[in-house]
Amino acid sequence: MKRISFFIILMTMCISLVGCSNTLKTSTSSDDYIGVNYQLVINELKKAGFKDITTVVIEDLSSTSTMSEGTVEQVSINGSTSFVAKSTFPTDTVVVITYHAIKKVYTPISSDDLHTNDYESLASMFKDAGFANVELKEVFDLDPDTTNADYINEISINGRSTFNSDEEFPYDAVTTVICHRPYEKFVVKVHVDFIANLIFNKYDVALLINNEQQQTLVHGKDVDFEFKLKEGQYVIAFTEIGSSSVKGTTTIDVSSNMDISYKISCYSDKITVETIYIDREEILSNNEVKVLSSASDYNYKDYRDVITSLEDAGFTNIKVEPVYDIYFGILVSEGELKAVTIDGKSSFRKGDIFQNDAEVKIIYHSSIENDPSIQAAKQATEAQKLLEEQLEAIFSKELAKRAAVVAFTNYYALDVFTPDGNNFDASKFHSYTDTTGDASKYFWYVKSEGTWSAKNENTWHVEDLYLQSYAFSNSIVFVSLDVNFDGKNYTVSNLAGKAPSYNDANDVYSDMSVLENSSDAALFFIVPFELIEDDRIASEVDALDHSKELRVEQAHKAFENVGNALYPYGFECHWYSGLIDSWQSYDGSWFFKVEVTITNQYGASRKMTAEAYINNVTKSVENFLVY
Repeated sequence: MKRISFFIILMTMCISLVGCSNTLKTSTSSDDYIGVNYQLVINELKKAGFKDITTVVIEDLSSTSTMSEGTVEQVSINGSTSFVAKSTFPTDTVVVITYHAIKKVYTPISSDDLHTNDYESLASMFKDAGFANVELKEVFDLDPDTTNADYINEISINGRSTFNSDEEFPYDAVTTVICHRPYEKFVVKVHVDFIANLIFNKYDVALLINNEQQQTLVHGKDVDFEFKLKEGQYVIAFTEIGSSSVKGTTTIDVSSNMDISYKISCYSDKITVETIYIDREEILSNNEVKVLSSASDYNYKDYRDVITSLEDAGFTNIKVEPVYDIYFGILVSEGELKAVTIDGKSSFRKGDIFQNDAEVKIIYHSSIENDPSIQAAKQATEAQKLLEEQLEAIFSKELAKRAAVVAFTNYYALDVFTPDGNNFDASKFHSYTDTTGDASKYFWYVKSEGTWSAKNENTWHVEDLYLQSYAFSNSIVFVSLDVNFDGKNYTVSNLAGKAPSYNDANDVYSDMSVLENSSDAALFFIVPFELIEDDRIASEVDALDHSKELRVEQAHKAFENVGNALYPYGFECHWYSGLIDSWQSYDGSWFFKVEVTITNQYGASRKMTAEAYINNVTKSVENFLVY
């Protein structure tokens, strides 16, 4: 019985062992495999004992996709895509792993065969092969002096420029089809105006382009060069032979054939470079004009030649302006250019481009005799002269002057009233020649006759007629006015200027209408001929002047005597430092206003102001005031 039982147990164990060897278990569920790299899934399943593992690729990723290449989409075990961890499967179970990958395409041609097609055809070939990111580029980088090829093709795929035919690449690889072509070389003509030094710094100069020496310039010798350069910016340097630190530089932008002119000057520590002009070979639009000369080229030229030059260039809006500044014709000639501007620019250079309707302003020198204003002034002067000759024949400006003087004489006279003093007595009016009686009451000196001109066929006008009172030297008339003659009387009108108030000689009228529009104005400002028909007698006028009879020293003494009498303890006049006002009338009388120091009986002093009138006629000191 024991043997039978053991045999049964042993058979059972064998059956169990046989059963275990025919199944496999998964370590994780199907969901845990999704999103994992397929190689990791393969490795794990192989560890679990699965041997029949195949893969399916879904080429749906781009180079820029957020999903990593090789990411598992699903895992199928024995046809099941949904299982849990520790699921059991037969050992011969088929496992299919589906994952994502970048879409691949294949080069249609090798990099060695690119010359057989033009670059646009190459681009089409790669697009047809499935390359989705193809761009074309033309590069002008072949030196025409070193190659005969019209073009050289190059293709860069993700930065690689060498590849075989049918080589695999991502479909969206950056594919650049490059066509290298010979660049154009432009003719650059350079003129150098080399300013010579007489003694110092007479060194030769090297010309360099982008630090490569091209030519040697002999000191003081102008020279012309010609270069062929591709498009771009270049540094032009002029350096002292043997000393690269002494130099001058400038830059040029080459984009066409061009003609350049420089002026260089040598110094101990530098070389100055001045660009005279840059003339480019360009295609101009219909409304564009190129300047054929620099502004400095027109200096000292005849303005008519400048006009012709600019018109020939194509400018349509040329304005000419003479400057009338030639007095003797020694320094400049008639018609010589003074200045020229184009569109407001006076420093334009040869080769500059402007609109054809840009304003061109040409200024030239001309004789002052050609000045229209001077010619007009001459004509006006001649016309005025003729008018004055005609007016002088009707009535002279001498009579006009006398009428003006008589008008003011009688207006301010103190002896032309009726006995009651309330009205004027025209019969007492003074004539121009009158010097009788008390001249201090009416007489006015003519200090300046002013400037007379004919206003019209019967009127004289005067500017700055200057009269001074006989009695009061500080009382003046300084006016402009008209004198009209109607065939019988002389009328004074249109007064303007200064004149004393009738009531206060110190009050100066700024509005002369006060005089002209007074109720009695007609009595004074309409002057009959009989009051002005005779001229003043010089000897009689001179006889009125008594100013030399009383010297200023004598008047000072009389002033001081009165002050000493009134202030016996001390009276000092400050004639030099404190003189406020001082004048002498033609009758010899003086007026003083001066600062004084007065001392009382106690020795106390005080500064005051004293004034008085020293009357030469009465020989007395009048109106002495201290305040």
